[in-house]
Amino acid sequence: MQIEHTFVCGFAVLSIAMSWPVAAVAQTTYQDPKGRFEVEVPDGWNAAPDTQVDMTIIRRGAAEVDVSVIRQGKRTPMTAQQFVDSTVTEFKQQCPTLAERQRGNVTLAGHKAIYALPTC
Repeated sequence: MQIEHTFVCGFAVLSIAMSWPVAAVAQTTYQDPKGRFEVEVPDGWNAAPDTQVDMTIIRRGAAEVDVSVIRQGKRTPMTAQQFVDSTVTEFKQQCPTLAERQRGNVTLAGHKAIYALPTC
């Protein structure tokens, strides 16, 4: 019997330096087409699934938040922390001036999640 764990990673990517609002009034609720989560989308932001990878992109202008849900098992041992770390490293290769503004733990869709907030 294989035990699988699901983790949810929220990864915020900002391509310009800006203040992240502490509280935003949600205009709409986005539901993942696969039924895995829903997220409140602030007024002026748009949410849509990425057409190339299993990710939802929430965007407003140059600011972007990527939400990924990854099912883990014995054959796919990457942790949420490893996923976020490798994504930050990948962005750092694309943007040498990348600075990580914030990183932490959250609960997303009832699951433990982590996030990173880099700026470029």
